[in-house]
Amino acid sequence: MKHLLTKITCAVLLTLIAVTGYTQQNVRPVKQALFTKQPSTINCTADELSKFFAVAQGADATVSFSNTFKTKGIVAGNTVKYKNLQSLAIKLPEFNNAIFSLSKRIDKNNNVVYTGRIINQANADAYLLKQIDANKYQLIKTDLETILPTCAQ
Repeated sequence: MKHLLTKITCAVLLTLIAVTGYTQQNVRPVKQALFTKQPSTINCTADELSKFFAVAQGADATVSFSNTFKTKGIVAGNTVKYKNLQSLAIKLPEFNNAIFSLSKRIDKNNNVVYTGRIINQANADAYLLKQIDANKYQLIKTDLETILPTCAQ
């Protein structure tokens, strides 16, 4: 009788472990694309990018590039971290509160270099800022998974 009770208890425990292990499988929600109506590439210049850094935190900002992308937002932050680094973030309500983050860095040769992105982690796409030459930049639409890979653990 003791052996039968032990076997039944082990079977029940193994079944419960198997069921809970199965129910904890990683199911990722399907994310919607945010920039479907926007161009895949947005051209901009260093002069256009530099103007954002004059806008104070909490102020309204117009994000406009070469008449191909135009929206309004609120500057969520504009900070000088070091003498050669300034970063800002603009919240874009029109795009599900995506954040346009932009940083201005001065390199060792006194050249200004911009890096940035427009991103919302709840959506499937984003824009990355890429430097083409000294004065030309492009915001390139990309899949969010290439920027922020999902952890499968």
